[in-house]
Amino acid sequence: MLRIQDRVSTGRRIQVPSEDAPAAVRAMGLQRLLEQKNQSAHNLDSTQSYLSASEAAIGGVSDVIIDTRALALSMADNTRTDIERDAAAAEISRAVRRNASWRHAVFIRGRLHRVQRQ
Repeated sequence: MLRIQDRVSTGRRIQVPSEDAPAAVRAMGLQRLLEQKNQSAHNLDSTQSYLSASEAAIGGVSDVIIDTRALALSMADNTRTDIERDAAAAEISRAVRRNASWRHAVFIRGRLHRVQRQ
């Protein structure tokens, strides 16, 4: 009578694994499968975040390289003054430092963070 009351109150057919060992083994296998599925979903989300952040970082670096190349090519003719060339050289130097700072980037919870080096 107590078992029937337990089944009705908990909604469980089996209270302890020894009541139906084969069903308990199946239930544990299914539980393990659900845990693996949830872990795979979590891993996929983390990987997608990492990929998005990486693409953003690469896009930023690529933009700086394109702009720097354009600036360097514009300074290649003989019509530029020394002041213009010095300003362009300073801008290119800043761009190189900006791109080098990505080496120190870290991922925290799927987001890319630049670490300021002293």
